Amino acid sequence: MTWPRRYTPTDRDLAAFADGSLPAPRRAQVEQAVSDSPRLRASVAAQRHALRALDAAARERAPSSLRARVALAQPPPRRAGPSRLAATLGTAVVGVGAAAVVAVVVVVGGGTAAPTVAQAAVLTSRMPQTSVAQPPLHQGTLPGVRAVGLTYPDWGDHFGYKARGVRRDTLNGRLVTTVFYSRGASQVAYEIVSGSPLRQGGTFSSTSLQGVKLWSMPTPAGQAVSWLRDGHMCILIGSHTSLSELQSLAAWREGGREPYIRG
Repeated sequence: MTWPRRYTPTDRDLAAFADGSLPAPRRAQVEQAVSDSPRLRASVAAQRHALRALDAAARERAPSSLRARVALAQPPPRRAGPSRLAATLGTAVVGVGAAAVVAVVVVVGGGTAAPTVAQAAVLTSRMPQTSVAQPPLHQGTLPGVRAVGLTYPDWGDHFGYKARGVRRDTLNGRLVTTVFYSRGASQVAYEIVSGSPLRQGGTFSSTSLQGVKLWSMPTPAGQAVSWLRDGHMCILIGSHTSLSELQSLAAWREGGREPYIRG
């Protein structure tokens, strides 16, 4: 008698199942396989722990001495050869004070080369990890959500976009914090990427609006508009959102309170 072959989920399916982004048609099959396997249950539990740990770690800033040691330990960046865009889930130990936590790492194209705007845009196809508290009226920024010391705007009063959730990823060594907004069918993801500015990674155009230099390009995730705040790359990716509206959102300064970098 021939027994049916047991289904084994791929690493990509396990990662998507762990963070809740696995499409419904495959979710039941993966859930059954995980339920039947102690090894897979342990793997999913570890990935979910990593997501929670990264969410907590992103709210804290490591001591300057630790950041300096980490920077010195990093190998010099190398040029990445042409490759198909892929994301895999791994783990890395990140020190925060005296504690060590496991973080989610997304590696694009291999190596330690700096990611591009086009690659960062791919992360917006994943689901939010946590919700966002709604701010008091006219506050201008979202409470409790920061990335590299920068706040995120409350667009509800001025543009009608409500913040729905947030996720944090590490892309080739860069922390990427994404806040998701929606207004009807229109969806906007606002990414802030730690570290130095990114290359675009595709054909782009540039313009200036209200003193802010903006770069625009199409990506597989949707139209992207990027600009700099305090030396860090910010990226808006829109779905059912016009380029002109994305540019207006990017150039909005909350009454001049946000330190946008011109250039």
